[in-house]
Amino acid sequence: MSRTVTTIDTAKSTLVCEQPFFACLLMKARYIEEPGRPTMSTDGKHIWYNPEFTDSLTHNEVVGVLCHEGLHIAMAHPLRREGRDPLLWNIACDYAINLIIRDAHLTLPQGALLDERFRDQSPEEIYTTLLEENPPPPQPGQPGDEGTGEGQGGEPSQPPSEGQGDQPGPQLPQWGQVEDPQDANGQPLDEQTKKELIDRAKVELTQAANAAKKEGKLPAGLEIHIADLLKPKLPWRTILSRWMGDLARTDYSFRFPNKRYLQSGFALPSLLKESLGKVIFGMDTSGSMMGEELKEIISEAWGAMQEYEKDGIDPTLTVIWCDTQVHEQIVTDPREFKPQGGGGTMFSPVFDHIREHHETPRAIIYLTDGYCHDFGEEPDCPVLWGLTRTNRSFDPPWGEVMVIEP
Repeated sequence: MSRTVTTIDTAKSTLVCEQPFFACLLMKARYIEEPGRPTMSTDGKHIWYNPEFTDSLTHNEVVGVLCHEGLHIAMAHPLRREGRDPLLWNIACDYAINLIIRDAHLTLPQGALLDERFRDQSPEEIYTTLLEENPPPPQPGQPGDEGTGEGQGGEPSQPPSEGQGDQPGPQLPQWGQVEDPQDANGQPLDEQTKKELIDRAKVELTQAANAAKKEGKLPAGLEIHIADLLKPKLPWRTILSRWMGDLARTDYSFRFPNKRYLQSGFALPSLLKESLGKVIFGMDTSGSMMGEELKEIISEAWGAMQEYEKDGIDPTLTVIWCDTQVHEQIVTDPREFKPQGGGGTMFSPVFDHIREHHETPRAIIYLTDGYCHDFGEEPDCPVLWGLTRTNRSFDPPWGEVMVIEP
């Protein structure tokens, strides 16, 4: 094993133990050693690294650069450029994340772009500011060209080295580049694929934050960054399909050995089916939730469940309506939904009811506007809180929280 691979593996091990948030962000990336690249870069799926660059860093600096790349991935920076100048976009993305990494008490190598005036700003906001301060000169034959750049991850038409008047141009990023992702044929991704990947990145970002929060190791001050990063709100169908897809169980059996491995002398089980397991929906039917908003969410929830019907999975829903009292309903058709409630808000009756009347479900999904602090006892299964609107005061003691968009 090369020194560089050992260095990166050691850095990832450190993150697993000390920074589970960043470790989760980097878990699915594919690491590729490539001496031809200047330092380290990512397209949202791969992390390429130059071994000479990596070997020149201290252990703590390698950890910091990996976290830098992890945030580029989690925040879908490679997918959000949308024709902007590639180099200026790289600069804006670095300004957006390096303060977060520094605030987490991680070490960044020399040349890190840091500017307090960009704190809590998105790359798009920072890019606009940088472009106003450093407008590129018109290109020959293109008067008034804004230098948005058409290349896929290549060099910009004019590196931003000087600004207007006495305003200095922005620093150039010294390491950790953002590159445009491509499909299997080496072509730019279409807009629908980009949108799907961005939505997935938002879900994975939230899951990483909740995993770290559960261990008490979410870096201080990072929650507000994450809440802002998840705007605009995620489509409900995307959240449900992605989250429940992660819960799907895989059943294997040795009664039907996997034929692919019989000649090797190994008797391995074959896949019988995928089973979602029982998922229970808790529906907040307090006075603030009754009306068209609740009807729309129910419709979308059913629509998302039907995705599993295509795979032969029973889409029957167990729904527990609750204001301060519970009303259970088994639903096999969206026309059967009968919300009951309209009073105050309590969450604990739903979890008490499940504990008393059901075997442990595979998961509980609770739809609410979040204006309640009566949570009760934590159940023995995962919980997804689906907020119908942004509510910064909602801070449950357990479970994952996502804002949904009807």
